[in-house]
Amino acid sequence: MNEFKSGAYREQCIERMFEIANFWLQDTRTQMLAEEEKNAGKRWVVWPEFLHFDREKPLLDEAGRAVEKLEQVRYNDMTGPYADKALFLAGGVKFFNADYKEADFYYHQIVEMHPNSPFAAQAIKLDIICKQLANGGACYDGRNVAEARRLVDTALRGYPELANKEADFLNRQLLSITNQQAQKDFETAEFYRRTGHPCSAYFCYEVVRRRYPGTSYAEQAGKRMVELKSAIEKEEKKKKDTPKPSGIEMTRPGPETPSMTPGMPNLSAPPKALPAGSF
Repeated sequence: MNEFKSGAYREQCIERMFEIANFWLQDTRTQMLAEEEKNAGKRWVVWPEFLHFDREKPLLDEAGRAVEKLEQVRYNDMTGPYADKALFLAGGVKFFNADYKEADFYYHQIVEMHPNSPFAAQAIKLDIICKQLANGGACYDGRNVAEARRLVDTALRGYPELANKEADFLNRQLLSITNQQAQKDFETAEFYRRTGHPCSAYFCYEVVRRRYPGTSYAEQAGKRMVELKSAIEKEEKKKKDTPKPSGIEMTRPGPETPSMTPGMPNLSAPPKALPAGSF
């Protein structure tokens, strides 16, 4: 692949690389099943495997080496028959390891570059989850949550299998996204209230109340608006009752006004013409 990028064995090389990576991921699949049994209460503990003494497997970081090969498959043949499979497997490994930011990248590549793939519906479902978990909370950037809302709309419009079979899941995710966005806007309003900007806080509370009706944050925003309204009225009344300072009028002396300082020339007088030959 490095020395003969356009050779006759290119497709066979990509296929072999994918098979090797898929073989190395067998232990990861076994560990996933063990974790499911642990969550179901069928076993107490899952022992991780750090070393592999089998000559057909890497000694250390078997899953990481498999993801590396999957990346090479995707890079060397982005529109080939193994590109979407490689992205889906790599995203599954990252999702299992709770690396949701990297998993979001792989799943989003499937949605954007391979919308007709058989893995696209499952990828968009997992991508919605990853974008919400990788957000970090209401205090961080909310663009991932907004993108997750767009993906929910895409799933409902472009993937009938999700719109029919996973309608409850998509509705729950949409409700979760709405709560996260409402929390972010509410925290912004709380920041303005704490820092002594009641008018800005009142505006942000009104945004929360109108944009996210029916949520708990909308109810809290309404209560905060009632509390701030009296404070804003008192502040405006205080501004009206405060007397304005008298301004100092500055007058410019006229052309006939003598100099203010004895011995100094009158700067307000018109300049005299220079005698000929001065320069």
